[in-house]
Amino acid sequence: MLSSFCWDLGVSPVVAREIASGRIGIDDALRQGAGLRVWTLPLWFAGFVSGAAILNRGAYIPLSVIGAFAAASLFYGASMLLCSILRGALRFALAELVVAMGRSATAVISISGLWYMRGFHGLRFFAAAVLLGDSLAFFAALFLVAAARSRPVAAVASGTARIDLRSAAPFAANSMMVLAYNRFDVVVVAALSSTQELALYAPASRFQDALQLIPGSVLAIGLPIMSRLWHQPNGSAAVRRTIRNLVVGAMLITLPISIASLALTPWLLVAVLGPAYIGATCATRILICSLLFNAISIPFISALAATGHASDTTKVVGLAFLVALGGHLMLDTRLGATGGAIASLLRDPAATLAAVFFARRAGLCGGVAPTHRVETASVVLSADPRESV
Repeated sequence: MLSSFCWDLGVSPVVAREIASGRIGIDDALRQGAGLRVWTLPLWFAGFVSGAAILNRGAYIPLSVIGAFAAASLFYGASMLLCSILRGALRFALAELVVAMGRSATAVISISGLWYMRGFHGLRFFAAAVLLGDSLAFFAALFLVAAARSRPVAAVASGTARIDLRSAAPFAANSMMVLAYNRFDVVVVAALSSTQELALYAPASRFQDALQLIPGSVLAIGLPIMSRLWHQPNGSAAVRRTIRNLVVGAMLITLPISIASLALTPWLLVAVLGPAYIGATCATRILICSLLFNAISIPFISALAATGHASDTTKVVGLAFLVALGGHLMLDTRLGATGGAIASLLRDPAATLAAVFFARRAGLCGGVAPTHRVETASVVLSADPRESV
């Protein structure tokens, strides 16, 4: 996955934003995105080879398994671009259907072969399942994008926008910082405390990752919607209303989920992981609270990215990263898993305050809405709102 993100390098969110704004058509976005994939392919190769070399230091992983995961990574990276086109066309259900189809296929194939998944045979079988799932998602996304080309949903402004690595840089930096923290926070906790504390922190961190699917969905939806609104007459007021609606909607979803998760944490840990992990209850409950802060911050971050302030989102993510790292350094040694959970939680109120600050400075909340110039479209391709479903 890390090598796929290196290959994408933040291009997919830019594609979704520009298609939604009407400044570029699907064909041009696909052509430019594919062209950038050629330039970033060496980054994918370097990332995958480095990761494979680290994991296969003992030369015990068969080359067939490495090759299958390499192909799956390429399919996954290509699907990211295609799904971003679908999201930019406001076809969110189709984009998520593609993702669910690939993951479900991998899960079903893996579960059906549990009896065979032992030793190297099991690893080969799992690699084949991942490859089949990601390839299925790619071809499904390719078919849906081809169908979407004949039913464009936005007016395309005169003068096609250009998608380049410079505009994608803030999104690339955000993805790398988030991915790096979510993968290596357990390493930091292990280094600063003990393996016993790591065993209590790791399930709490993974539980938090699962809950982040909710604000992640808000981000995937909010970015193209607010980009579309921003490039319409009176777009500033529309974006402000959308931020409020997304915050309220996210809170209505996350608040009951958070309360239920806090109450059921011991039962969930025992049911999923076993009674040995009951000691992770405190750390897990602390990290569940991050969901509420993300429900507030994500709509503001989406608005910043959609309205030409993507560099401010990198400042928000960077601040959150530094706050969490500082918290780990101060708390992990003394408090172990609980300290790691507190450190991880601290990044979320920091990100929320920073996101609101930058959104207010950009005129997206509070005060008077800024005025902005809207590019007039040369051709109106669809005026039927049902085409955006």
